[in-house]
Amino acid sequence: MRGYTFVECCDTRAVARTSDRGGFEDCQIVNAGNVAVCSTRGGGPEVHGCRTSGGNVGIVVIDPARGRFVRVEIEDLTSRAVRVFDGAGLNSRKSV
Repeated sequence: MRGYTFVECCDTRAVARTSDRGGFEDCQIVNAGNVAVCSTRGGGPEVHGCRTSGGNVGIVVIDPARGRFVRVEIEDLTSRAVRVFDGAGLNSRKSV
């Protein structure tokens, strides 16, 4: 997906699971109810130039998943910007 804006999502906006390798580029996620981007169960999304603000958690990588996050801006959350759980991997060129 490229150039989309997602506003006031009830729970989690972008989910990559099993063998999902989808991508998000230049998207904005505002006030995601729980998690803005979640990679789980082997997912591996490519996220470039995206911005998330408001909501609870920015990025979660869990359950032997991975992801590549480049030029991601995260601000004004009620909890953590990034959560990576055991067995998961995160590839980031810059600190998020």
